[in-house]
Amino acid sequence: MQRSLVGSEMCIRDRMFIAQSKEVIYHNTKQVAALFSVAFDMSVNLEILNKQIEVRNDIVHRFGHTKKGDEIHMTKGNVVSLIVKTDILVNDISKRITEFIEGVAE
Repeated sequence: MQRSLVGSEMCIRDRMFIAQSKEVIYHNTKQVAALFSVAFDMSVNLEILNKQIEVRNDIVHRFGHTKKGDEIHMTKGNVVSLIVKTDILVNDISKRITEFIEGVAE
């Protein structure tokens, strides 16, 4: 993968990207996936975290209850499962970003 812009055009694009990334709501998986697409020309499936993000929102914004009023019950298994899922996702993204950077440097 190679960047198509060089010199001052690249600086302008980079500044625009940085400015736009400051407006992203980072628990909105579609917005974050779009950032990866623009910045690294990669598709990432962050939607696998949507259920956990929904639970996070219920805990943070609804005092541990769903929109229907049901209480959220967190278990050690829930937390361990999220850690494993996140670890796999982060390792995959890290590997792909490293490959992208190495490809640009060539």
